[in-house]
Amino acid sequence: MTYEDVTPKIVLQGVSYCYPDSTASPVYALSSLTLEVKAGDFLCILGPNGSGKSTLGRLFNALLIPTEGSVQVDGMDTRNTALLWTIRTRVGMIFQNPDNQIVGTIVEEDIAFGLENLGIPPNEIRARVDWAMEKVGISTYAKHPPNLLSGGQKQRVAIAGVLAMKPSYIVLDEPTSLLDPQGREEVLRTIQELHSEGITLILITHRMEEAMLACRLLVLEKGKLAFLGIPAQLVEEDELRRHAHLDLPLAIRLAQLLREKGIPLPPFLPRPEELVRTLCALKRST
Repeated sequence: MTYEDVTPKIVLQGVSYCYPDSTASPVYALSSLTLEVKAGDFLCILGPNGSGKSTLGRLFNALLIPTEGSVQVDGMDTRNTALLWTIRTRVGMIFQNPDNQIVGTIVEEDIAFGLENLGIPPNEIRARVDWAMEKVGISTYAKHPPNLLSGGQKQRVAIAGVLAMKPSYIVLDEPTSLLDPQGREEVLRTIQELHSEGITLILITHRMEEAMLACRLLVLEKGKLAFLGIPAQLVEEDELRRHAHLDLPLAIRLAQLLREKGIPLPPFLPRPEELVRTLCALKRST
């Protein structure tokens, strides 16, 4: 059996991680974490600062290797150095600051950079760059210098660069944390569109509004798994959210207040546009 015959998924089994420069009494950034991410999933990783979110993100594509336990990507163990290149082509990574990821003098050159390093033929590079720009809505900026773009546009360039390499999974580590509201909306819209087309996503964030877009949520607290489930379940976990410093999105809090006033709203309305549509529909029916 080859690695291509394995069911596509990322599997973490008993994973712990301790940074090498720890003192004689090591403090683990992650402890005994077991997790499975299947093809087509949209997993969001939540938690306060220092909870281990970014450490976990880097374990997915072998930027970090577990101190204990194992991480397998489509059956390939990240501890096997001979497989690192293949693993990293399957698990793409988007970081917080788009300026740290952009190397090209114009947008299309930047997106082509990774493909050139993979040795992709020029005609296929051209096709992939055009396809990736179209997917994230930046085709009109192909000849623009990236430094003249907005933060949200730069982050979409970074996403296009990873997308062009056609990874099986994309990890996004706080991709909106340095963006203004408009840029954040642009990137979140792109993320939703990518998932709707079947791309497996792992989103790391501390914003509950963003987490509500995911299919599953994982909450870390001091490096340990505190919650794994669907967004609607986390809304009901008041004590857990307080411990993890996770505030409910405004739409959910407003819907709760309206229910207390006797307005018959569904139990889970995580996004403002859903709440507005529901209220408009109720208004028309009365």
